Amino acid sequence: MDYDLEEDKLGIPTVPGTVTLKKDANNLIGISIGGGAQYCPCLYIVQVFDNTPAALDGTLAAGDEITGVNGKTVKGKTKVEVAKMIQTVQVLRNDASLLFKDLNIRRL
Repeated sequence: MDYDLEEDKLGIPTVPGTVTLKKDANNLIGISIGGGAQYCPCLYIVQVFDNTPAALDGTLAAGDEITGVNGKTVKGKTKVEVAKMIQTVQVLRNDASLLFKDLNIRRL
């Protein structure tokens, strides 16, 4: 059995992961997010913008679910709250660590 795989209640296989990205000069990592509290039970990446820390790293992709930011869960949070979590973390180190689930199964 492959313990790197996780299956949710809908039967969609996912691959959990963690990525730490250095923010750019504008304090951004280069993703747009959707979903979140009130409208959707999960928070996901809508787009990875070209030539940004997220794009240059290559780990994250549109459709990936964000489950945590710097060790804190995003469950029950709005997308605005999560965006603020990403923007305000690690001010001294200038990086953000995201916990995510790869729903695209591109690593299999």
